[in-house]
Amino acid sequence: MFGVVVTGARRVALRFEQFPEIARAHFLEVITALQAQMQTAITAAIPKRTGRLAASVTGGVENSPTKVRGWVNVAGKDRKLILQAAALEYGASGVVKVKAKEGRQLYTVYGRYINPMLVNVDAYSRQADIIAQRFMRGPLEAMAPAAASQLQDALFNAVGEANVL
Repeated sequence: MFGVVVTGARRVALRFEQFPEIARAHFLEVITALQAQMQTAITAAIPKRTGRLAASVTGGVENSPTKVRGWVNVAGKDRKLILQAAALEYGASGVVKVKAKEGRQLYTVYGRYINPMLVNVDAYSRQADIIAQRFMRGPLEAMAPAAASQLQDALFNAVGEANVL
């Protein structure tokens, strides 16, 4: 026959009540730092041409009673920019149709200046093959082992802090 005697039951119950808040505080600190590192790494890895894509990288940390979550994404009101970001991240291939342009002013031919003339450009199709740049997934994969280690350390620190109570 087994018997269990619990001493300090109120203290044990108090530890269990306080542990989620202690753990969330530790996770919030680590995830906030990881989110900032990730946003910096993604911004640095973005292919740069005009800078609009790098400027559209946003991120933040969500802290609710049930979760702590950090996020980084490309956001904005310009749908074309978001589609371009997806094409650069995942790659794309296919035929692109270019619309006709009428009345374009032409000033140079083969790098030499000429008397300005008005030209019409007919519609045409071209093959687009965009190689995936992985500017978001690459930094995430590089940071994953260190992030997992930091989150595990945060959990151990939270357990240690709860045991001291």
